[in-house]
Amino acid sequence: MAITSETGALGNDKHNALREGLAALRRGALYNIISFVLIVAGGVFMIASSLAAMGGIAVPAEAPMGPEHATRIIGRVLLATIPYFAAIALGLVLAILAWIVWRRAATHLSLYDPSYGIGATGALLVLIGYVIILLSIVVAIALVSSGVVGLALAAFGGMFLGALISFIGGVMFAIMLLRLDKIEGGLKIAGILLLVGMVLSIFNMSVGAALLLVTSILVYYYSGIALSKLESGQTGVVSSGATSG
Repeated sequence: MAITSETGALGNDKHNALREGLAALRRGALYNIISFVLIVAGGVFMIASSLAAMGGIAVPAEAPMGPEHATRIIGRVLLATIPYFAAIALGLVLAILAWIVWRRAATHLSLYDPSYGIGATGALLVLIGYVIILLSIVVAIALVSSGVVGLALAAFGGMFLGALISFIGGVMFAIMLLRLDKIEGGLKIAGILLLVGMVLSIFNMSVGAALLLVTSILVYYYSGIALSKLESGQTGVVSSGATSG
């Protein structure tokens, strides 16, 4: 469908905001896809390497494992899994970066249509939730190491709070994707899957993570289609005040 855009600087600004928003949306999706691959692959290879490293240590059958054997096993396991720890850490960094980029995307899109601003707020909540979860984990480990178990339980409560905030943020971002069906209908499917994934993650984290991966793939694909249509003048809507014909 051909587009009819607003004329003048305002129309150009909206056009640029839409293009920048879609490009950032696609870039964030790519970061999420790479993040998922790194975390999953790193976890699988880390477990495999740990088992292989432990199997490579000979323990005398006539004597129980002593401190020397335990130290050797731990050392070999740590040495063997360092690359995979690094891959998982990089994946986590990319996951956070993806939401930073998605917040930037939603901010651009809100300049095109203010109703998309809910996505920027949602992405910010997800990031705040991640920070609370990470800080709670660090505090909990420190408290348990110090023997202060009671306060460590309170830190675990902080993890729950962070997860709740991220959940709310994810739902808000999904709502923005649903509204983007005015730009590209396939993004609505991504929004639905994200909503379903957020709910299912409460009961099964693996299923929720898998649906987030599928969501990211769909966002990457359909935002690319929307960009192509925008550049060729085929997008159904160019500005919030435009009419299509």
